[in-house]
Amino acid sequence: MQLDNVISAVEHIKSEMPLKICACLGILSEEQKERLKQAGVDRYNHNVNTSIGYHEKVTSTHTYGHRVKTVENVKRSGLSPMSYTSSTVSPMPIMQPEPIIR
Repeated sequence: MQLDNVISAVEHIKSEMPLKICACLGILSEEQKERLKQAGVDRYNHNVNTSIGYHEKVTSTHTYGHRVKTVENVKRSGLSPMSYTSSTVSPMPIMQPEPIIR
């Protein structure tokens, strides 16, 4: 399992150096999120990619709700969430920013 490799790497890095670790691995289950936290991951990056009104035009592999739920779960777990929308990193139609976590 690839997550096992990530966890081993995080544990090794944390045992050797006092670094903060940020992981970016996509949509997480509750178990995966907890395993990463226990291994020493400090922050989780999960980009939402776009606004709710434009999301279905950008991707069909997951819903906007899946993305937002992952960010909310990361925050609840005690990991520091980090998330951006595509409008901050790539050219897309100008959209009014929408809060993803209330």
